[in-house]
Amino acid sequence: MLDSRVTAFENLMEWASSLVAENNCRGLEDLIKIVLRPVQAIHLRDALLRPRHRGPQSLHWMSSLGGLWDGDAGHGTWGEFLLKHCRRPVDPNSSVRLASDMVIPTLWSESSILNSLGMIGKGRKLGEFVQDTNHRVILMQPLKIAWVNGGNHSIAQGILGGEGELIPDDVYDVTEIIRGVRFDGECWICQRTGEKLGSPIYAELGWAWEIARLLTDLPRESTD
Repeated sequence: MLDSRVTAFENLMEWASSLVAENNCRGLEDLIKIVLRPVQAIHLRDALLRPRHRGPQSLHWMSSLGGLWDGDAGHGTWGEFLLKHCRRPVDPNSSVRLASDMVIPTLWSESSILNSLGMIGKGRKLGEFVQDTNHRVILMQPLKIAWVNGGNHSIAQGILGGEGELIPDDVYDVTEIIRGVRFDGECWICQRTGEKLGSPIYAELGWAWEIARLLTDLPRESTD
């Protein structure tokens, strides 16, 4: 099984390399969405496949990536580097689109699932999705993953209805960490020491990380 996952990763990166050869930044961004869509689907449906009141845990924006944060950043760990150096100002004019961006909520509460399914959206009982103070996301660049910290069920309904936008609470740019830690298809590898740093919860998160590496290496003018 492990070999097949590594082979899948290698095949995926061949496709990504073809997009790099064409300087196709948008194509790489779409490839990240394709790779992460199954993860999004798992967190939308898993609670419905389990006994009631046993829904899954939400994906935490740091712990979901596993041990990579423990890697040697030169003056501390990458986790420390992230919190000290990677936070960016939130642009209130730049929103996350639920219809098209990679937003990962988790359905987990029986009552909230029943109270939101079929209820939120244009022409529905509770009306169109509108962000409120309960809807909280952290945006991770350049992967463009919006990790949901609050309002999971109504955000999920916005995704299902293909409508709504969110202004993130925080933005983190992990470009420098991508340069310091790589994913080999199985686990994280510290570039400085060669140390193995464990694996993400989902291999797809590592795949997206490596596609984002290719994005950071493209000439800036190709990203416009």
